Amino acid sequence: MTKKALRAASAACLSLLLWSNVSPAVAMSTSQEVARGRDESDQVDRQSVLVNDPFLTDWVGRIGQRLSEHRKRADIQYKFIIIDTPQINAFALPGGFVHVNTGLLNFVSADDELAGILGHEMGHVEMHHVTKQANQSTIMSILLGILSIVSPVVGLLGGLGGELAMDRYSRADELQADHYGLTMMTAAGYDPRATVDMMTKLGKMDPGPDSRADKAFRDHPNPRDRVSHLLGYQELDRPSTGAQVTQAIHDQEEGRYQYARARLNEVGAASAGDPLAQSHLSQLDIALRESGPRAAADTRVASLTLPGDSARADAMNKLRAVIGETDAALTAAKKQARDGLGNVDALAGRLQRITSEGTDSGGSGPGPGKGKQPNLHSITGALERIARDMTATLEFDGDVFSSAAGLIAENRATLREMDDLMADPRLTPKTQTLLTYYPSLIANLSTSDKGLLSAMDAARASVARGDTEANSVSAVMGLTHLVDPQTGDIPDQKMATVKSIVDHAVSTWDDLAANAQASDGLMYVSQTRNLSAEISLLDLYSAPERYAAYAKALAYRFNGIVVPDYPAAIKSGALPGDIACASWISFETKAPVDAVLRDVQASGGTCEDYTLQKHMLGLSLEIAVGLVYEGYIDEPQKLAH
Repeated sequence: MTKKALRAASAACLSLLLWSNVSPAVAMSTSQEVARGRDESDQVDRQSVLVNDPFLTDWVGRIGQRLSEHRKRADIQYKFIIIDTPQINAFALPGGFVHVNTGLLNFVSADDELAGILGHEMGHVEMHHVTKQANQSTIMSILLGILSIVSPVVGLLGGLGGELAMDRYSRADELQADHYGLTMMTAAGYDPRATVDMMTKLGKMDPGPDSRADKAFRDHPNPRDRVSHLLGYQELDRPSTGAQVTQAIHDQEEGRYQYARARLNEVGAASAGDPLAQSHLSQLDIALRESGPRAAADTRVASLTLPGDSARADAMNKLRAVIGETDAALTAAKKQARDGLGNVDALAGRLQRITSEGTDSGGSGPGPGKGKQPNLHSITGALERIARDMTATLEFDGDVFSSAAGLIAENRATLREMDDLMADPRLTPKTQTLLTYYPSLIANLSTSDKGLLSAMDAARASVARGDTEANSVSAVMGLTHLVDPQTGDIPDQKMATVKSIVDHAVSTWDDLAANAQASDGLMYVSQTRNLSAEISLLDLYSAPERYAAYAKALAYRFNGIVVPDYPAAIKSGALPGDIACASWISFETKAPVDAVLRDVQASGGTCEDYTLQKHMLGLSLEIAVGLVYEGYIDEPQKLAH
C-alpha cells in the first residue's frame, strides 16, 4: 500500500479542521499541562477508532496502574487509551494521556514487554519531554502519524523509538525515557530483561546499513545501541543471582513458563545450590514436559493403535485431505493478497486525488494556513468522522490482505505438525490422546482456512464499494466551492445543503468502516482457531499437575475467573484450547467458565463460532489466547555483550 497516498488523503480531509497555530513552548503548571493534554487527546480520539473491550482495557489499565504506583510525578494521573489500528505504536501526550495501538498489543508477547513500552512513554511525561513541543504542530503530526499506514518494521521501531512518525524527541530524550521505563518496570516487579529482548528482536528484523530500520533511526538511537545502553544500567548490568531467580519466578507466575525456565537455566551453575531456584525448575518441568523422568506422572496407557486401525486411518485420511485443501487455499490467498493490496493502494490514491483537488485547487477555498478557515463548526465532528472512517476502512482491509495468507500458511504448518505426530507405528500416550482430538482440530483448522478466505472476500468487496462511494468524499470536498472568498464562511442559507451532503458521506463511510472492521475481526477469530489448536497439541491434560499449571496461567491472564479443575475439564469434553477461549469469554461477559462451556456446547459450534455469533471483538480474543500460547514458546533472546 502506498503510505503517502493514505497520509495525503486523510490529511487533506483534516485540513478543513486543523491548521498551523504554532506557539512557542513555555513552562506551564500541572493544571495547564493536563488541560492541554486533554485537548490534544480529545482531538486524537475523535480521529481514531477507540477500543473499549473489557479484556484489553483491563490488561493495559492494570499494567499502567501498577507502573504508576512508582511514578515520580504524583501530580499526574495517567489515562490509557487504546486505538484500533494495526500500526504498532504508542505515544504519550501532556498530562499523562497515553495512547496504545492494538497493533502493538498484538505484537507484545508478555505483560513485561508492554510494561517496558508504557514505562518508556510515561517517562516522556515524567521528564516533561511532552511539554517541550508546540501545541497544534504536535497534534497535527500525531494525527498524520495515526492516519498513515506504515510498514511493520518502521511501525515497530516507531512504537519503541519515540514516535518516529512524529519525530518529536531528541536522542537524549529517548535514552532518558528508556532508562526511566526500565527503572519503573523493575520497581513494579516486571522483568526488565523483556525490554532488552524486544529491542534485540527489533534489531534483527531488518538488519543492514541500508535497511529501513537504519533509515528510521538516522536521528534516533538504533536498537543495538539502545540495547548496549540499557545493559549498562543497574537493573541489567550483571544482576545478582537472587534478582534473576526472583524475576524468573515472576515470569512463571505470569504463565511464561518457557521464558522462566530459560532464565533459570542461564544462571544454572550459580543457582545450583539455591533450593528456591531448584524448586521452581521442577515446577517448570511439570508445566512444560510432556513425558520423561522429570515430567508429572502420566497415568494414561497407550494401546497398540496400528496404522491400519480404522479410527486412525480415517483421521489421517481426513488430515491429508485438509492439508491439500489448505495448500490450494494458500495459493488462492496469495493471489488475493496481491490483487487486494493493489486495489487498496488504488483507492487510497483516488481518495488522495479527490481530497487534494478539493483543498488546493484554484482558489476554491483556503487550504491549510491559507486565509480564513471555512465556517464548518456545526459539522466539524462529521468531517472528522469521515476522515476517521476513510482511514479505518483502508487500514482494516489492508490488514486482512497483508496478513491472511500468512495465517493460512500457519494452519498448514500446524496440520503438518499433526501429521508428523502420527509417524510412529505405535502411538505414545500423548499421541493416543491427541488422536481423539484430531477430528475437531482438523475441522476447526479447515474452518479457519475458509474464514480467512471469507475475510479476504469481504475486504475485497469493501474496497470495491469504497471505490464506488469515493464520489461521496468528492461531494464533501466540493463544499469548498460554497465558501465566500471574501469572508471564508459558508452562508447560513447553504448549510442545509452542506449538512445533507456530509450526512450521506458519514453514513456511507461509517458502514464501510464497520464492514472492514468486521472482516478484520473474522480474520483474527480464524487465527485464534490455530492458536487454540496449538495449545491443545501441547497435551496439557497429560497429568493433573500439568493441567494445574495451565489453569494457573489462565487465572493470571484472566484475572478473577475460576478455571475448571482437572476432573471438570476432562468431564466437559472441551479441549485445552477451548478452555482458554472460554476463559476469555468468561472475563468479557462475567459468566462462569463452566457456564460458557455449556453454552458453547449447546450452540452446536466451537468456542470461536460462539464469539462470532455474539459479535465479540475477535482481535481481543486472538491477543488473549496468543498471550497464553506464547507463554509456552517464548524464550529470552541471546544477547551479545
